Amino acid sequence: MERLSYEIVFLVLHHLHADDLRAFLSTCKRFYQLQHDSVLWRSLVRNKYGVRYRDPAMSWFDMATSAKEVLRMCPHLTLPWEHDYERVARAMTAYTSPITHENVTCCPASGSSSFGMCLSPGCYHLACGDIFFHPQKNPGHLHQHYLANKTHAIVLRLIGANFLELWCYACDRPVGFWGTEHQEHQSLPVSEQYGVRQWLRWLTYGLDFPQRRACELKLLYSTIQTPSLLLDSQWFYRWIHYLSNAQAVPPSTAPRHDRFFAPVSRQLLPHLKFHTHFVVVSVPLYCYVKRMYNIHGPTVHKDCLDRGVLSQINRILSQ
Repeated sequence: MERLSYEIVFLVLHHLHADDLRAFLSTCKRFYQLQHDSVLWRSLVRNKYGVRYRDPAMSWFDMATSAKEVLRMCPHLTLPWEHDYERVARAMTAYTSPITHENVTCCPASGSSSFGMCLSPGCYHLACGDIFFHPQKNPGHLHQHYLANKTHAIVLRLIGANFLELWCYACDRPVGFWGTEHQEHQSLPVSEQYGVRQWLRWLTYGLDFPQRRACELKLLYSTIQTPSLLLDSQWFYRWIHYLSNAQAVPPSTAPRHDRFFAPVSRQLLPHLKFHTHFVVVSVPLYCYVKRMYNIHGPTVHKDCLDRGVLSQINRILSQ
């Protein structure tokens, strides 16, 4: 074991399952010390899984030894600082007008009011098309662009209920945050969520408030899905103030869902009141808030509430 070259050890590690790496490293002192070699684990993650990003809270060793994390991450995502911000900003600025109009199409034959931008480094191609699971009703020119350039898999949705959602054509799924209730309850890759948040902060740095406000209003008034997830009411009403006041700025703090739970037992508090402590929003809106503003605390479905409170909510929603 002590005589094996660095290259041979790397090949052995490459062929082991992520969950077996820690056991292998415990076989001798030399291997055990490898867990501190960040260059080794970064190379392993990049070569084996194609993943080039991570949450700073996780080391490359943590990534390599966590199958639950690394095997579910999108390998096609790149971090924003690998891109030319001025070119991306110009592309988004050129697209400001279509974003604020509901019935603008890329071309007369499109039949789609959905738009997106390719986020492949150096590309930033803007085109029409439904960006959703196959089969797509109106794939549009954006999907044609991907088929002609298979490495250009990541796109940014610029209109509709999933505004500023990143989508991967190769993985055929949203990146970082899911827009459906079922997947929203699952544990999502932490590093993938980190990568998406960096993109959103980077992109919205140059996004003017009227443009952002118009898209958020569409999400607020959308009736595509019935409200089902709890959202911190104090934050929500600050957000409403920003949406209704042209001089206001977006909330600077994140919703605090940790306040819904007892400090020690972490059980949902029984005295929570509708409007006083929380409001109920649709999954697309909730996912947008989580993507854009972050949310401290877990996702809570309205069915977890006390029966009396739930009956009140259902009565209001049915009106």
